[in-house]
This record gives sequence, structure tokens and C-alpha cells, in this order.
Amino acid sequence: MTNTVPTIAPGSFTVDKGLADHPVYFLTVRGMKVVVKGEAKGSTGHDRTDQDTATSIKWGSKLMKNVNDSQVNTKIMDQAEVNAFLYAARPKFKPLPPIPGSGIAPTPPPKQYLNVSAAGAQNYTWVKMPVVDGLTDADFTKKVRGFTTPIPGKVREQIVKFTDETLWPSLGKVLAVDIFNGNNDRFDIGTGRWINYGNVMFVDQGSRVIGLDTFDPNTKKSNLVNHGRYDELKTLIDAQEQNTFAKACAQSVGETLEFDAFGKGAQYMTLPVDAPHGKVLWQVKPGEVKDLYLPCAPALAAGIAKGSSELKAYLQRKVQQYRQRAQGGPPQRPPPPAPGQRARARGGPPPKPNAMVFNNVGSIPGIPQGILDRMDYLGWLV
Repeated sequence: MTNTVPTIAPGSFTVDKGLADHPVYFLTVRGMKVVVKGEAKGSTGHDRTDQDTATSIKWGSKLMKNVNDSQVNTKIMDQAEVNAFLYAARPKFKPLPPIPGSGIAPTPPPKQYLNVSAAGAQNYTWVKMPVVDGLTDADFTKKVRGFTTPIPGKVREQIVKFTDETLWPSLGKVLAVDIFNGNNDRFDIGTGRWINYGNVMFVDQGSRVIGLDTFDPNTKKSNLVNHGRYDELKTLIDAQEQNTFAKACAQSVGETLEFDAFGKGAQYMTLPVDAPHGKVLWQVKPGEVKDLYLPCAPALAAGIAKGSSELKAYLQRKVQQYRQRAQGGPPQRPPPPAPGQRARARGGPPPKPNAMVFNNVGSIPGIPQGILDRMDYLGWLV
């Protein structure tokens, strides 16, 4: 399989480079390009153990892979792989000591080394994934003296890229999985505010969004093991909530790019855009970007609805599969829908879940309890 992530073993790989801003490293493993990333471990503040983190990463990736893109394939590294990686990475990034008697002060260790040092590495759950060819992202900033500064050329590039309405449905499918996973590290799943520009990633020459990062270490809602019910889940089953959320996301993209688009005193910006007979120049004035993507909101809402439907179907298949495995018997047909469910199948409105009701959901060996809780809250557990 081309998407299988190879085993990282001593002598089978090289560490090619590492990022300074994040614990992300690029390896070549037996000729295949692989990304190794450190995900922040659990903390008492988020009621998440290290095993909770690992399970949430594993299942979050699995959901995104089956709904959004088969190239999403994050694997938890076992301890032997972690040891092999750290043993190779540390000497590559460790700064050289100054020549004795030179009077030169020691060079501070780079972040690439600190993240894989004995003290730093223990802060992360290490994962691996295949490199996705042609991957780009929506980040339009760079760090200058510790501050994040927009790059005018990249801002203009993103303004043009988001005018392509065909990429919004794929973003919607990514956001559907994010909502289920409790992942705020792309858009805030409650407010629709654009949080992390670099986590909106594109493939197919920038025409489609891929959800490579599925785990948010900074919220309890990302724990798929023992935390499963929250109001934002309603967006997955309520068309009105989908439309409201989609408009908020589209508005936030426009407002974010508007804020960083124009320099002081600028009267307009000239952008090259595709037209039937080639590229044409398009002049955009201050104030015209913030609402530019609102016409794309219906396409985004449709993507969320489609992603929700595919997520529901996939999870129901997994529940049936794991129930069968636990019972050791033949597959069971799901029970016939209740009258209210039949009406909804014919186009009636879905029931609005009550966030204050906590039903006792029985466990199914192999499926995290938080996933079952969310399915029950959404009415997906049959």
C-alpha cells in the first residue's frame, strides 16, 4: 500500500530536517518521505492521560481519513521507534561546542534539538505520517524578531485562493470531523473564528483542503476517551446551525485577510484572478475583502452536512463491526427506525439534542467511550 507508514528502525532512515517553531521533523525511511511530529501530552488541567492522547490521535486520524482524504494516516510510534528517532535526531541538531580558547560564547541549542533532548522529548506523544505531495497551507505570516508579521504577497495569494468556491466543500468535510473530534486548532468549532492559518492545508494544486492535523491538545473536548458531549456537536445534525457556523467561518476568513491585506494609506490592491480567457487583474479596495467569501458559505455548509453524513455512516459501520467482534456472532441488522426517525428520513427536521441529558451508554470493546457518547448525543447510536 502506498499510504502505509514504514517502521522507523535503526539504520533504516535519515533525519533530513526539523522545524524551529514546532516539534516536526522530516525523515527518509527506506526511500519514503515521512513526517515525525510531537503532540503535546496529557495534563491534569485537561483530564487527559498520555494513553488518552494516543487513543484520541489514533481515532481522530482514522475518522478524518475515512471522511476527508485517505492520505490522512497518523500512526502512534512505539517506544522502539521513538528511541531510534531520538538517537538519530539529537546529534544532527546539537550545537557544536566553541573551540577552546577562542573566546566565543557557546551557541544556544536550537529548538530542533531542545524538542528531542532527554528533557524535551518526554513532553510529547510522537507520531508519524507519510509526506503528502504538493501540500501547501493558508499561512501568510512569518516570524520577525519573535513577532508574527503578514507577508503582503502571501496575503494576496490567499485572498485569490479562497475565491475558488470548489475548495469550500472539502473544507466543510474537514470541519465536520473537527467538530466531532473537538478540534479547535483550525477554526473555533463554537464561534467559527479562524484560529490557525497553517492548519488549513491544500492539495491538488490548492483546489482541495486536507485535514492532516486532527488533535487539539489545548481543550478537554479533544479527548475521545472520556469526554463526549458538548453543544457544538449540534452543528453536525442541524441545518440551521450548519448555515450559521458556515457564515461565521466564511466571514472570519474575509475579516482576517482584510485586516492584513492593505498597507497604511493603500487605496486598492491588484490581484491576478482566473478568467475564461486567462488571468485578469482585479482591483480590490479596503473594506471589500471582509464579506468577499459569504457567497461561499452555502458550499461550506453543504460540505459540513456531507461530512457529517459520511462520518455517521462510517461510525455506525464500526459500531456494528466491534459489536459483532465482541459478541462472536454473525453481523446483526440494525433495528428498524422508529416513526420519528422515518419522518426525518423523509426530510423532517432532526431532533435537537439536550446538552443536559447524560444517558448511560454501554461500552463496546475497542471503541473509545467518548466516541460512543458523542454518537448517542447525536442520535447516531442504533
